[in-house]
Amino acid sequence: MEKDLKALNSYHRSGHNVILVRIKHNWQATNYVLARFGDSEREAGKSYLSFVRKGINQGRRPGLVGGGLLRSIGGWSALKVLRDTATRVISSERILWQQRICRNGVKIS
Repeated sequence: MEKDLKALNSYHRSGHNVILVRIKHNWQATNYVLARFGDSEREAGKSYLSFVRKGINQGRRPGLVGGGLLRSIGGWSALKVLRDTATRVISSERILWQQRICRNGVKIS
């Protein structure tokens, strides 16, 4: 477990270090997340870390593997059906409620 937590702590492209106030991204709603774990920043940070440790101890869980878009579509078999019909999907509806937002984001990048 400690190895996985150390790896997560050193991975700066996730929101983990932002939630723990180690780095700052103005676009990430850390207060919203931390409010679910405690009233003060310190208490929330401790509770959040405890939550992460418990999750790591649970190990890799098949129901959580596959990525957002793949899972939203319904798995590999559903993705193959979409491929056969030439349907293109560019965003996960669970994250981006309008594909237009994703298209605009791609244009800006």
